[in-house]
Amino acid sequence: MVIANILLDGQQKDILVEGNRIKDIRPSLSAEPPRYAAFPGLINCHTHAAMTLLRGYGDDMPLENWLKDKIWPAEKHLDDETIYWGSRLACLEMIKSGTTCFNDMYFFQDATARAAQDSGLRAVLSLTGMDFYDPHQAEELKRRCLEWEKKIVPERRSATQSEGMLRFALAPHAIYTVSPSTLQWMKAFADEHEMLFHLHLAETQTEVDNCMLANGVSPVRYLHQLGLLSPATILAHGLWLTPDDIDLLGSSGAKVVHNPNSNLKLASGYRFLYNELCAAGVTVSLGTDGASSSNNLDLLEATKTMSLLQKGWRGDPQALPADEALRVATHNGAETLNLNAGELAPGRLADIILADLNNPAFTPCHNAVSNLVYSAHPDAIDTVIINGKIVMLHRIVKDEELIVNEARRCAQKLVK
Repeated sequence: MVIANILLDGQQKDILVEGNRIKDIRPSLSAEPPRYAAFPGLINCHTHAAMTLLRGYGDDMPLENWLKDKIWPAEKHLDDETIYWGSRLACLEMIKSGTTCFNDMYFFQDATARAAQDSGLRAVLSLTGMDFYDPHQAEELKRRCLEWEKKIVPERRSATQSEGMLRFALAPHAIYTVSPSTLQWMKAFADEHEMLFHLHLAETQTEVDNCMLANGVSPVRYLHQLGLLSPATILAHGLWLTPDDIDLLGSSGAKVVHNPNSNLKLASGYRFLYNELCAAGVTVSLGTDGASSSNNLDLLEATKTMSLLQKGWRGDPQALPADEALRVATHNGAETLNLNAGELAPGRLADIILADLNNPAFTPCHNAVSNLVYSAHPDAIDTVIINGKIVMLHRIVKDEELIVNEARRCAQKLVK
């Protein structure tokens, strides 16, 4: 497949795709102006995909009350069918807004895997659990991990981990819902099976205060003392950090996923220490969180919010410029997930999005990256290619009407 005469890095280029990789990028010989601009696919490093079914359910509440009074009670009624259609809806929304890979933390992973496969979307899927410091629930969670690894992972694991469409991780929910001994067991299990280790951390001031009260240290240092920080550790949020925390993250190689829209909506905070984390050598990637807290899975919107927040709270219009923000949403996401993608270059996986240069948000086009980050909405994304295959062409995605109708039905059943 040849993607001919597209705008890439300010120049007219042709991209040659062979199989699932970019084989070559060369100057276009066309005398016509390009119609599309090409970018790497966006990588959403923290989602709860099937929570699309809880979009708008329990809005405008503090995080702790929102979880206990709305989300956890509703989640008791989740089943395989609900997760499948909720995840299909999530995949549809992500594809239509330019996301080509997502890192998911939720339940019924096999249903999410089927949804991702049926949608053609690349995914890292986590077995998620909580034991609420109950020994019986801890044993049940361990049993689930063992059963899951034997049944699901070998069936779907790619021989080449950095290029597989589906890969797997373990995701204890948080330090306040999972006991220290279970956290250590799950980290050891993840390491043994070469899986990523994904959890929420330092999301709210309340979480930090409670950890200090219970353990005498910050959440990051608590993980460090438990031996859980490593290059395979992915921490969602990381909003409330001390200089000591940042040093520990930098020396351990742990990754941090910024979720600006969710943090703002839940009033968790807005002073994400991006510059300080980068200076310590920490890889920062980007996520939307679930659609129940951020209300959409639009990583384009999250990229813009991330950049504007850094400019706003630092009082610096040069903070996190557009090209760097796009790199966080693409290259850094690939680095976080150990994925051979995140940039358009020969040898990389062919995960490519094409933006319509005739879209109003791209008119005029003095700077295509600036237009994508600061101006564009999902309707500017015309075509999405994942693993060398077209999954959206001229904004048409297969089975869209079916997905929307089935997801609506499941959502009504879930909260009834």
